[in-house]
Amino acid sequence: MNIFLTASALMLVLSTRAFAGEPTEAEKRALAESIFEQASTALTSGDYAVACPKLEEVVKLQPNGTGARIKLAECYEATGKLASAHASYVQAASMASLSGQSSRAEAASAKANALEPRLSKLTIKVRSDLARLPGLSVMRAESPVTPSLFNVAIAVDGGKQTIAAAADGREPFTTTVDIDSSDAQKEVEIVLPLASNRSTGPADGVEAAPTGEASGMPPVRISGIVVGAIGLAMAGAGIGIAVTGLGQGDDALAAYDAATDQQQADAALADRDTASDMAVAGWAVMGVGAAATVAGVIMIAVAPARQSSPDKTAFSLRVAPSGAGLAVMGTW
Repeated sequence: MNIFLTASALMLVLSTRAFAGEPTEAEKRALAESIFEQASTALTSGDYAVACPKLEEVVKLQPNGTGARIKLAECYEATGKLASAHASYVQAASMASLSGQSSRAEAASAKANALEPRLSKLTIKVRSDLARLPGLSVMRAESPVTPSLFNVAIAVDGGKQTIAAAADGREPFTTTVDIDSSDAQKEVEIVLPLASNRSTGPADGVEAAPTGEASGMPPVRISGIVVGAIGLAMAGAGIGIAVTGLGQGDDALAAYDAATDQQQADAALADRDTASDMAVAGWAVMGVGAAATVAGVIMIAVAPARQSSPDKTAFSLRVAPSGAGLAVMGTW
């Protein structure tokens, strides 16, 4: 009863001082010692429901206190929270070692090592493509799981573990796994399908080209549009090549007229021949492009306005060298 009254009085003092400013370290220490005495009594009597929360409060008030952290680890171990107990033992061993408490550090380290083979492990599997999604968040028991812990077996306490995940444009994911025994090994794979209000396509942010079945446009008409577009591009490129060749030919003739010796004249004639070949090739490409354009127009003209049959008709296009130009071939 005296311990309880002392702790209550200290809490009242700290609450009063909160209006004036942060409580002093001496006041925090005094309150931590009072709560620690209560927690130790509860721990000795096996009242872990009282002891563990009080020890957690002591650790918050005195985060560098190794004794309270070891007691908290013992309380966690007694209640089956082996992962929390292991983490507390490891922290206590590190803090004791830094403060020169070698015997306490060795004792805490030994207890941590003894718990190691009994720890339950949970692996949260996240595929690499999901890990790159914008706005991705993964939570375990309302605590964030950082990307460094994806696909890594981490120690967890026994009981039910709720894993949730979300990302921009994806349906949220939630599942609960029951860690029903010590040294259990569990895996949970994150699944994030596209949100139902989004259209699916070959890739996020890329709009798929309409197909004959989806748009109602027959494959022949689509092929005609593609062939015509390729033909126009080839015709334009051919004209550009031909004009360039003609211009270089004129320059070569001018250089031939201005030549002062046979070597310069021969070089000018060679340049003229090269330019002439370029012009011929350009006109050939233009001719193939014009033919493809006409073929595309014919395909568009003869195709029905809409696809009348629900049958899925496959079509393909292939552009290949043919003689001095290119051949555009299609099947449907």
